[in-house]
Amino acid sequence: MGPTAASGRRAARRDSARLAAAALAIGAVICLASCGSPDPGGAAVVSSLPEATAVPSPAVLPYVADAPPAFDARARAVLEARRADGTLAAYASSLVLLSPRVVETGYPSSELKEVFGNGGFEPSPDLVGDATTRTVHLADGTTRTVPVLSARETLELARAGLPGCSAMTTPCPVVVTRAELGTVAADTNHGRVQLPAWQFWSDGLATPYQVIAVDEAALGSLPPPPTIAESGSGGTAGLLGALPPVTVRDRALVVTLGHGACDLGLQGHLLEASDAVVVGGSSSGMAGEVCTANLVGTPATLPLARPLGTRPVVDLSGMVLSTTT
Repeated sequence: MGPTAASGRRAARRDSARLAAAALAIGAVICLASCGSPDPGGAAVVSSLPEATAVPSPAVLPYVADAPPAFDARARAVLEARRADGTLAAYASSLVLLSPRVVETGYPSSELKEVFGNGGFEPSPDLVGDATTRTVHLADGTTRTVPVLSARETLELARAGLPGCSAMTTPCPVVVTRAELGTVAADTNHGRVQLPAWQFWSDGLATPYQVIAVDEAALGSLPPPPTIAESGSGGTAGLLGALPPVTVRDRALVVTLGHGACDLGLQGHLLEASDAVVVGGSSSGMAGEVCTANLVGTPATLPLARPLGTRPVVDLSGMVLSTTT
């Protein structure tokens, strides 16, 4: 592994956390425009005149094909922006890992779980496993050859950014004595794919500690959202943002939509195009004059005209959402 691989891994983790936080923040902005504002300490500000009027949150939001004009305008603006900046084309051509790189299969003791969770392991001097290449079969029937890191490089990548033995009181480090190259099923932007993974063994493990070994240089990433001008006189008022991840079914997406505790007339919508699917929702108004500023997430099942395939799922913020199956 090159000298920047570990720092690259840490940067990737920071980017992932930053994108998740951004998605939550943008979703809150879109769907809580009519709710109460938080004070500097984080508590909701509620007027001393009318009392906050929360309404029971439905278990599932209905899908409505006839979306309001504000949704259609925003969704089309998102599509245009993501096409113009090359995101949709780049996403379809790249291989984006949407699952965690580490695939845990369980631990026989809480001590071993703590050690591996904190990166408190090291390779034995005689641990072997060379870098190589493997052919990956994508869900659409095509194949792609990917570079595979060595066992030592993969193990170092798995613990990059973790605290290690300094965070534990249990015996540490644990010595990894054996590595075997196999495969694990992982979510990607090309569906569920078998990716090469090193299976690591140490004393006490009943099942291996598995780490996807595809070199990061061969993987794409979820792009950040663009700046998109509001469309129409109403902007994003009354629109609901989507929160990752999105569950992909054969011809449907299960999307968690963020909304306020007082929002009424909640609905889920989508705009399906040949190169992307934009998801979100809408509300018809708010119960009462004020509301607490909490974000409520409720699922909605949005039907597709055809299977998602390699098309990205995009939120009304313009963010490409992670997916799972």
